[in-house]
Amino acid sequence: VRGGAMRPAVAALAVLWAFTFAWSIAVYLRCVPAASQPAAPSWYHEPTGNEVVIMGKSVHVCSANPFVNRSGTQVVLGAVHEMLVWANGLQARVREIYRTVNSAPQHGTFEPTAWGRFDFLTPAMPCDGLQRVGSEKGSDDNGQVVCAFNIIQTLPSCIVYSFGGGDSFAFDVEFAMRTNCSIFTFDCGVHDFASIDTNVAALVPPRLRAGVRARIHPYSICVGPANAGLPGKGTFMTYDTIVEMLGHRGERVDFLRLNVGGLESEVLPGIMADATAPDQIGFALHYLTELAQSWPLRTRPTAELALEALGVYHANGFALAHREDDYLCEQCTKLVMHHLLC
Repeated sequence: VRGGAMRPAVAALAVLWAFTFAWSIAVYLRCVPAASQPAAPSWYHEPTGNEVVIMGKSVHVCSANPFVNRSGTQVVLGAVHEMLVWANGLQARVREIYRTVNSAPQHGTFEPTAWGRFDFLTPAMPCDGLQRVGSEKGSDDNGQVVCAFNIIQTLPSCIVYSFGGGDSFAFDVEFAMRTNCSIFTFDCGVHDFASIDTNVAALVPPRLRAGVRARIHPYSICVGPANAGLPGKGTFMTYDTIVEMLGHRGERVDFLRLNVGGLESEVLPGIMADATAPDQIGFALHYLTELAQSWPLRTRPTAELALEALGVYHANGFALAHREDDYLCEQCTKLVMHHLLC
């Protein structure tokens, strides 16, 4: 907004967001003034065995997660510590982002541009065994970073969910070719899966093609916040419904890829809180989207994105391992998280 008449309204909205964020974080973290704030927040208790109390609930280290199980006690406890340090310092970090962006004339905008809006996110653990699956960075929007890929490759069987991506199945085919995983791929906008066979023929050696193709299971379904059929869009199912439909309740989902154009923030709460939450998840966090189901004609401020990270990812025990900004999407950043605390 460049018009002088609009600047008071914009400034008022900025003040409202800042106040809302400060109040929400104070309630969420039970903060005290910085001068008297303890080294560890009041809602954190040192681990007893593999138990941690975080945000008022008792959780345990996800020892069934192969990456967590093989990482060693020091790595896991170090990651837990980093998660808690991040949460305790989130308010100050967001304030610093706003202070920096408003230290010079911004022509009426009070939010960071492009990927600066996500700078409150910092990894809690390393992305060991990093591999890019599907395509090279910047070549298209369907490539996906996977952490601990070397560990996934040792598993005798595994389950991968792939949501979105249209009719580009390079990720699904390459993941199936390089592991023993069964890939369950979903997109309600795709009804002809012939391009799976095209990708198999292009990427997979002839002797492996039949076995790889047999482990890729496509569905004309989209994951959504509710079970519904939307005119012109297709069939949507919740994550819980999909898990039940596939008979995977009680099993482990080793990796979940989510590329649904801004709907991620509406479905991640259900995915991360589910009893069959994935061991590892790769997704894009958007501040702008054109999806009518989400936030039409508005951008989400840094404070709102930070509260989502705290109240959804952190509260459900997911630790950030990798962040990647891609020039193909200036309104999003791509994240990879491990399910560390169950």
